Amino acid sequence: MANDYRYDPWGNAQHGSTTVSNWLRYAGQMLDWHEGLYAMGARSYDPELGRFISEDPLGLSAGINPYAYVGNSPVN
Repeated sequence: MANDYRYDPWGNAQHGSTTVSNWLRYAGQMLDWHEGLYAMGARSYDPELGRFISEDPLGLSAGINPYAYVGNSPVN
């Protein structure tokens, strides 16, 4: 195995070992190391907060909380 990554349900790194360079991390998304944010399409996700840092571009049609990540239930 070249790389091993482990995360909590919200995407915070718990353990990992890297021997090969890899831009993709939690949920197959790119991590901005300087900001600590994952680039997820139209928005950036903050694993420390467990939410997006900007509103959903679909507005409230995507749910009552425009900042929520996976309906605030990442394991379901």
